[in-house]
Amino acid sequence: KFLANPDAYSPVLSGYDPVHFAAGGKLVEGKRAFGITYKNRLFLFADEASLNQFVQAPNNYAQPAYQAMQRSESDGKYR
Repeated sequence: KFLANPDAYSPVLSGYDPVHFAAGGKLVEGKRAFGITYKNRLFLFADEASLNQFVQAPNNYAQPAYQAMQRSESDGKYR
């Protein structure tokens, strides 16, 4: 099952914090302690403040992360 669709099991944006990414394009490593699932995908955050910001408006941060992943599909940088 995993091999058929590995992206479904890996963190969005390669585990980088989507709030920091959306705010300024910074790649700040997320931590499992601050991870949640949103629309069946795993998102990791650098800290509780970032996680709480995401929870308040998830699409503001999920959409830029998804777009970055689509743009980089050929090089796999943010997958």
